[in-house]
Amino acid sequence: MRRLSPLTRARLAVAVTGLVAAGVLALTLAEVGGPDAGRRDRRDLARLSDLREIAQALICHGGGGAAPGQPTELADISPACLAPEAAQRLRDPRTGAPYAITWVDARTARVCGDLEDRARAWTAGWPPFDAATGCVTAALK
Repeated sequence: MRRLSPLTRARLAVAVTGLVAAGVLALTLAEVGGPDAGRRDRRDLARLSDLREIAQALICHGGGGAAPGQPTELADISPACLAPEAAQRLRDPRTGAPYAITWVDARTARVCGDLEDRARAWTAGWPPFDAATGCVTAALK
């Protein structure tokens, strides 16, 4: 049996270490999803924040007790509840499209966005968020 020279053993060790490192990196990227997954998560978190801000503005808008109307666009929400510049800013971070406001009944609105990762279990908060539909529900008083 032939013995390996020290130089050959060193090269073999470097090659094995490189293969192990490449394997670990591949497994990590498969688990985490890489940079694209991070960008999707940031956009989805921005959407969720926007939806909640809009829902809170709708609740404020309807809080006067008088018939506040049912805004279907951000520009229709009272400026006391949502500044006009916020109405321009609150758009889908990927497409730039406005968020959809739909009315379930006279006192309940849903604000919806198109999440990129619907399978992720997004944390609950206020107003309530339904990850399956991508909607936040605003119950006016």
